[in-house]
Amino acid sequence: SDEWRKVMMQNGKDDPQQEQALFSQWRFLLSTNHSLLLYGSGSKRSLLTQFAHEELSKEGFTLLIDGFDESAGVDELLDLIVQLFLNDEEPRDLSAVLPEEERADTNKEQTIP
Repeated sequence: SDEWRKVMMQNGKDDPQQEQALFSQWRFLLSTNHSLLLYGSGSKRSLLTQFAHEELSKEGFTLLIDGFDESAGVDELLDLIVQLFLNDEEPRDLSAVLPEEERADTNKEQTIP
């Protein structure tokens, strides 16, 4: 948007206060399946953390992952999700994620006559 361009071009520097004013717009863009691309000199970590806490947490849980942490792999992420949301019980089948009606439909589809 024109507003975003003004923020990015102002004095050739990023202005965190003006970027924070756009948090609701960023949230809207994400809700419509758009992506965000933040660029410029310096780290965007504190800005994104603030965005997650102030805006995204309104929608539900937020998960912040440090991409530079070598110990943060897919296995560790899945283990964390199981621990936090499934009471440390790993799902054995679709019963953990599908309602009973859908499980019944899925089982019917898998049955070979």
